[in-house]
Amino acid sequence: MTGWSEMSSEKEERVIIYLGLSCVNNQYKENKLGSKLYYTFTKEALQLQSNYSNPILLFGTTATPVILLTLPKIWDKVEPNLDGSYSKHGEKIIRQIQKELDLEKFSTYHPYVLKKIAVKTRYADFERRRFKDICKKFDLRTFEILDIDETQGDRMMILCNLPSEIKFQELERKLFPQIQDA
Repeated sequence: MTGWSEMSSEKEERVIIYLGLSCVNNQYKENKLGSKLYYTFTKEALQLQSNYSNPILLFGTTATPVILLTLPKIWDKVEPNLDGSYSKHGEKIIRQIQKELDLEKFSTYHPYVLKKIAVKTRYADFERRRFKDICKKFDLRTFEILDIDETQGDRMMILCNLPSEIKFQELERKLFPQIQDA
């Protein structure tokens, strides 16, 4: 589900973790299985953070902007923002990742947009409708703003930091309320 790697530039060495692809069968979504798996990963990553001088960064790709509503509930400094904006530091890191992984040929003027990188991968029609409904409900127009078309194999890269201790504890309480009640 995740892939650890170390990337370095002239000035700094850092751990950057690929979040991988994840999907959850509909019958397990109400049990928050995906969130619980990412919780366990995050717990391990937070324990390892003390071994590194620079913050551990997380990155991934997505075929839906809905993830931008979910990720900030788990991790910090999620980019790009809902309006497509991003920080100069985030751009530098994303461009470095693209270079290291030979993704530059899919890159565009916007550092977080990859064009036609997954041309043989599509969401099922019911998932596409579900995401469209969520985007409409929350007026989520990120893919429109960035001209990303999932059906053409376009994807959006994401970048984020591990959560603060407070955010992680809040996530733990939400996912495992029975532990606090014991």
